[in-house]
Amino acid sequence: MDVKKVSDAVTSYFTEVLHKPVKGHFPGQTFGVTTVQPDEKGWRVVIEVVDDPGMGMDPVLGIYEVLLDKNMNITAYERRSMRRSSDVSSEKATVPREIA
Repeated sequence: MDVKKVSDAVTSYFTEVLHKPVKGHFPGQTFGVTTVQPDEKGWRVVIEVVDDPGMGMDPVLGIYEVLLDKNMNITAYERRSMRRSSDVSSEKATVPREIA
């Protein structure tokens, strides 16, 4: 199983099932998968999606941790935080070991 398939599966789930887009209002305003890591049970993924498009150029993004089994079935997801698309962080993205 490769990283692109895992990324595509999570992106499809969030856009088609949960109706949370990865594109903003304006050209080039695209978010999506930021982290993909294999683990002993399958995969851990972090994705940024639009939780609230708002009225302007600065949507509110939800940052979600998603767990997939080895067959690419999503077994759990949790919103870890929210931020405005204009908020930039210099810290390195990490995937927690456990969903609490």
